Amino acid sequence: MPLYPFFLGLMAFIARRPVYPDIAKRTADAAVVAQSALVLFAAILIYDILRKLGVRARLAFWGGLFFSLAGGLCEFEMIIVPQSLAIFALVLACWFFVRGITKLQRAESSTLDSICAGLSFSAAVLVRTEMLVFFVILLGSMTIVVAFTAWRGRDNFERAVPNPFTKRATGMLLLMSFAAAPAILACMSLNYLATGRMRLTSMMGYQFYQSVYNLFDRVEPQDRALGQIMVKYYRLSNSDGHIKRDYIWNALDDLRLHTGEFPIKRGRYPFHAVGSMKMTQAAAEVIDLGNYIEQVARGLARRNISAWLHNAADDFARSTFDFRYTPPPAVTTVTARSDVRSVDMKPVLRYPALRPLMVWVDRLQAPLLSGLYACTIGIALFGPLLLMKASDSKTLLLDGSLWALALSTVGSFFSYCLLAAYYSQYGIFFVGVMVVTFIYGVEKTLRLREHEQ
Repeated sequence: MPLYPFFLGLMAFIARRPVYPDIAKRTADAAVVAQSALVLFAAILIYDILRKLGVRARLAFWGGLFFSLAGGLCEFEMIIVPQSLAIFALVLACWFFVRGITKLQRAESSTLDSICAGLSFSAAVLVRTEMLVFFVILLGSMTIVVAFTAWRGRDNFERAVPNPFTKRATGMLLLMSFAAAPAILACMSLNYLATGRMRLTSMMGYQFYQSVYNLFDRVEPQDRALGQIMVKYYRLSNSDGHIKRDYIWNALDDLRLHTGEFPIKRGRYPFHAVGSMKMTQAAAEVIDLGNYIEQVARGLARRNISAWLHNAADDFARSTFDFRYTPPPAVTTVTARSDVRSVDMKPVLRYPALRPLMVWVDRLQAPLLSGLYACTIGIALFGPLLLMKASDSKTLLLDGSLWALALSTVGSFFSYCLLAAYYSQYGIFFVGVMVVTFIYGVEKTLRLREHEQ
């Protein structure tokens, strides 16, 4: 997505190093420092979000501290990948969102916060496309919350929810949508001009097939050549109970070799040979192949809905509770083809003796993160029941907003399984939201006990 390359370009400008053809070490060092600062700032925002929600200072502090020390976050800060930037953008968007909700509850103007929340969500989407799922679910669930809160306000909550509430709340959600739309639509339009397809990414075909990874023996006759290759590599990659959905990269050379046997519909590339938008023949072939694979995979999903949903449910149950972020292995030699290497072509682990400690820290943190995720699922599932039984009008809107954040998180996890496949590095994006929902739930529980006493 375009925002992370722009971020790396900014780091290259700061480091006074060229962007092309490779990332210079000074550029990478600047990026690592910036990513670490962004995650640290995100931890401060987590604390402030919790305080705005009325969480006591000590609980909010521990929530921010746990977020900042999560092993996966610390690891991704040190790697040139978009995780840190996406984490920060999502936390910043949630900060503006919660700030706007608290102002809405106090009958104050939330226009600026709504616009900033929409812009922040669009930035998150332009770093990682799956953030669009989170944003859409959040808007939909908040629409339900606003309607429910306004409905309750007509009877026993009338004083807490003034008559103009629905108008202001609806305006906030619309402002968030309108603020987010231009950047997202601009990115989709640029992709259309470059590839002839109106979408956020041209790599969807290389992702969606994973949701039907074991169904390519059911392709239609005209797609038999593709089906045979995919079945071949599926069987090579999956044996003895081991499940590997992402096997297409092993098959890529074979797929390219047999491209002439596939009924591929060539895309339109208006800028095929125009200046900076030049589309090479090799890139065009990769995109066309991906689009064809996506077309076949979508057909398999439509014709085998129960198997497709079973794959998604199986992936959700097997994978989404996995928050292990095992540190990279200690290696002595590094080549340009090594999976794990630093920019200066040295081993990532500079002090291999500390690796066992990192492994144990990961083993201790993984169950805690899984527990946070389980609590988030619980809030997403049972939140509506709790809202219907709510008796405190002052926190009804806040409670509903936290349910919407939890539902958006769980919906994003399931969308991975439904539209591609889930891997543990995806869960790190939502740790901040899970910390907020969990700590807020603890605060609510403590208040109920104090009230009973």
